[in-house]
Amino acid sequence: MQWLKNITQLFFDKNLQHHSNPNITFGRYSDAYKTAEQYQYLDAAITAYNKSAYFEAYKAFLQYLADTDNANVRYTIIDGILHFTIIQGSKKIHGKANHQQIVAETDIVRYSSISVACMRKLLEINYQLNYCRFALNEQNKTILLKFDSSVIDSSPHKLYFALKELAIRADKQDDLLLASFKNILSPVDNDHVENIPIQEKKLKHQYFNTWISETIKEIQQLNTKIHAKDISYMLLNLAYKIDYLIVPQSHLKSKIERISAVYFHAKPDVAITDINKRIMREFKQMFNLSENTVYEEMYNAKATFGITNYTTPQQIITIIDETLPDLQSRQLAITAYILEYIAVYCMFHYGLPALLHQIMHFVIHIFNNDYFTDLGFENYYTPKGKLAQSRIKRTLLAIQEKGQQVYPRFKIQADKLVYDNEVTIVHSLYKQLKKANYEQ
Repeated sequence: MQWLKNITQLFFDKNLQHHSNPNITFGRYSDAYKTAEQYQYLDAAITAYNKSAYFEAYKAFLQYLADTDNANVRYTIIDGILHFTIIQGSKKIHGKANHQQIVAETDIVRYSSISVACMRKLLEINYQLNYCRFALNEQNKTILLKFDSSVIDSSPHKLYFALKELAIRADKQDDLLLASFKNILSPVDNDHVENIPIQEKKLKHQYFNTWISETIKEIQQLNTKIHAKDISYMLLNLAYKIDYLIVPQSHLKSKIERISAVYFHAKPDVAITDINKRIMREFKQMFNLSENTVYEEMYNAKATFGITNYTTPQQIITIIDETLPDLQSRQLAITAYILEYIAVYCMFHYGLPALLHQIMHFVIHIFNNDYFTDLGFENYYTPKGKLAQSRIKRTLLAIQEKGQQVYPRFKIQADKLVYDNEVTIVHSLYKQLKKANYEQ
C-alpha cells in the first residue's frame, strides 16, 4: 500500500502548492533592506548637499527614507518650503525645511497638567539625547520631541541619525510616559495606526499565554542550579519568540527589552540562577495581564527606522557556531529551545540580510507550525504529523533562488537535510548554513 500513501501525499502537497499566506507582519522593522534606487537617492542627496543645494539634498534624502511598499514618508513643497511627514510606529513626525533651517517634531502625549515628577523625567531623558529635546506646546497642551538645526550643520548623514533618534525615542517614550503618568497624560496623534482583527488578537493572546505557561512548567521540573544555562536559553527564547511572533508594540515590548538587558547586561558577580529568577518574575507578571491589556499592544504600524543594525552573514554564522556546541548531552526538548533561540535571537538583535532573514523565519515557522497554520499560513507537516518534505524543499528552493541574486554561489542541499523531526531538520540546516558560500 506504499504506492497509495505516496499518491495521497502527492495529492496533499499539490493542493497546498499555491497556498496564499495572509498579510501578517512578524518581528521588528528593519531598514537594512534598502533598494539600489534608494541608495542612488542617498548618493544624490550627499552630492547635492556638498554643492550647497540643500533643498534638493533634503528632497533626495526623503526619497531615500521612503519605502514604496510602506508609504511611510510623504513630502510636498508649498510656497518654497519643503513639508514632510515620517511615520514611526505610533508616532508621526512632522517637519519642514527651507534653504536656511530644518525642523522636525512630533507630539508625544497630551497633558491636562504637568507634575514635578513628570518634568523631572523629561529632563532626565533630555540628558540621554544627542540631537533632540523635549518641549511643551502650551497652546495645544502637548509634550513634544523636537529637532531643529541650520541646514549648514545638517548633512544627510547627521540628519539620518537625528531623525532616527527623534522617531525611535518618540515611538517608545509615549507608552512609557503614559504608563508612568496616566492620571495627567493621554495619547495624541496616533490615528494612523491600524488595528488588527479581533480573531487574530484572540489567537495571539491564546498562544502568548500557552507559551509562557508551558515554558514555566518545563522549567519548574528542572534543577535550577544544574540546568541554569538551559533555563536561560528557555527564558530568552520565550522572550524573543513573543517579540517576533506576537509583535507587541508598547509595554510588553519594553518588558522584553528589559528581560534581554537583565541577562546580557548583568554584572559579572550576579549568579545566573538569580538572573533566571528575576526573568521568571517578569514572565509571571506578563502571564497575569488581562486580555484587554494584551490586546492594546496589538496593532499594525508603519516604520521608517529600524532599531537593529545591519549584520553580515559571517556574524550570524559565528552565532550559530558558538551556540551549537551547547546542544551536546542536552534533552531533546531543551535542544529544541536552543535551536529556536538561535533564530529568534538573531531576529531580535540584528537586521539580517534578506536571505538569512527568510531562513530564520522558516526555522521559527517549523518550531511554531501550529501557530502559523492557525493564522492561515502554509502547513509544513502532513496530516500524520510528519514533516512535509516536498513543501519544505519547495520553500527552501525559493529562498535559495532569491538569495542567489545577492550570493550567486549560495546553495541549500535540501535532499541532505534530516527530516526526522523539527530538531533534526533545523540542526542539519544550521550545519549547512555554516558551510555555505556567501560571496557576492
